[in-house]
Formats: sequence, structure tokens, C-alpha cells
Amino acid sequence: MKTPRTPKNVARAAPKKPDSQAETISLVNELHEEQRLIMLGLCSTVPLSLAVIGLVWALWAMALPLHYGWPFGVLAYLLGLIAYADAREKLLPLSVVAAVAVLGLVLNLHAGIVWWQIALGGVVAWGGALLVGILGSLWAGRPALGAGDVWLGGALGLVLGTYGLAPWLVGVALVASVQALWLLVRNTQGLAIPFAPALILGAWLALMHGNLYYALLLGQ
Repeated sequence: MKTPRTPKNVARAAPKKPDSQAETISLVNELHEEQRLIMLGLCSTVPLSLAVIGLVWALWAMALPLHYGWPFGVLAYLLGLIAYADAREKLLPLSVVAAVAVLGLVLNLHAGIVWWQIALGGVVAWGGALLVGILGSLWAGRPALGAGDVWLGGALGLVLGTYGLAPWLVGVALVASVQALWLLVRNTQGLAIPFAPALILGAWLALMHGNLYYALLLGQ
């Protein structure tokens, strides 16, 4: 039995080429969205207020000179931009998240913390946020944490290092519990919850009261 030959007039399907124009348009749209989120925070007084609080805390509570204290004001401002954008739009400006990661790394290295402890804090925080997002999604049947929240967790891990992870988890749990209780009272359980404010407030609690957490834990 002879194998039937393919007719010569049947054209073969051409291999699909990647649509570079569509990818370019998508990238431009993402950049515009990033710019919009940043401008949204710049037009608000929330980041500036948090920057003043961060600067006063560094100068007063930590007794740092001004040339060492101002980076904490910048850090508070960047975190305020992220929290405000997430609370308003349920989206995070990833360029600002990256800036927080770099600033946290520089501050900790300048403070004399070993680089691997800083990196370990970032990796553990990123992995923990990813795990919480996966488990929460499986339990709730819908996305629990966005990709931006996971990257924010990693950035805050670089800020806190391994020493601040445990107080941070306690702070996030406290803030998230208050947030969930507030939504329960207002009967808005079905709404999407911005999680970045809880992550950020928990990080500030860890920065300000991390030593108190360990003192209570050790009974001192």
C-alpha cells in the first residue's frame, strides 16, 4: 500500500513569529501604569507625613545625627507611596519596591551587618510571603497575595534582616487582624484587601519595637 503524497498546492503553515509590537505596547502600558501609581502617591500627603514621622523617629528614638537619620525619612516616604497606591488601586509600583530593597541593603551594610544575614532575611521573607500567598489562595479559592506583595515582602526582609523577621511577623499579624476585624464590622468581607499596608506597618513596628519583642520573649 502506497503512502498518499501531500498535494503540491497545499501550503505549509508558516511558523508563528512573536508579536514584538504587542509586547512593546504591553511594556509601554505597564510603564504608564507604574508612572500613574507613583504620581498618585506624590500628589498625596500620606507619604510626606510618614517621611516626617520616620525622620523624627530616627533622630529622637534612635538618637541618630541628621546625616544618618535622613535615609530613614526617605525609606518611610517610599513605603508611604507603596501603601497609598495599594490602598487606592490595589496595585504596587514595583520600581518603588525595588528602591526600598536597595535602600534597605545599603543601610544595613553601612550599619555593619553581615551581607549574608541581610540576604537571608530577604530570601526568607520573600519565600514566606510566597508560601502564604499559595496557601491562602488554595484555602480561599482566589488569589490571596499578589506578586507585588511577595516582592514587597522580600524588600522588607532586606530592610529588617534576620533579626527583625520574627517581630515583623507579629506586627503583620496584629495589623492584619485589626484590618480583618474592621472589614467584618463593616460587613465588607467580599472586597479585595490591600495587604501592603499591613506588611509595611508590621515592618515599622519591628523597626521601632523589635528589641521590646525579644525582651518580652526572653522574660527580661
